[in-house]
Amino acid sequence: MLPPVEGLIGLLLLIGLKTRWALIASSLLMLVLTFGSAMVQNWAAAGTQLMYALVFSALLFLRRYNSWSVDGCWNKEQEDRIQKGS
Repeated sequence: MLPPVEGLIGLLLLIGLKTRWALIASSLLMLVLTFGSAMVQNWAAAGTQLMYALVFSALLFLRRYNSWSVDGCWNKEQEDRIQKGS
């Protein structure tokens, strides 16, 4: 179950489709994986997962600069339509 979910989230992030929701889903996945690693006291894995969570948080914060993604192209087209209509 986990590999297809990780693959789907990774693919969405790679092409930039539904970026916000993919980053939120990946952050929640990291939360669950970190909790599981802490429960079995695998601190090396937990530390790595926390680093990924930090990267996902930074990407979520910097999402507004994501202009080369599918989402960025769609948002630019919508803004152009709004400006032409005014």
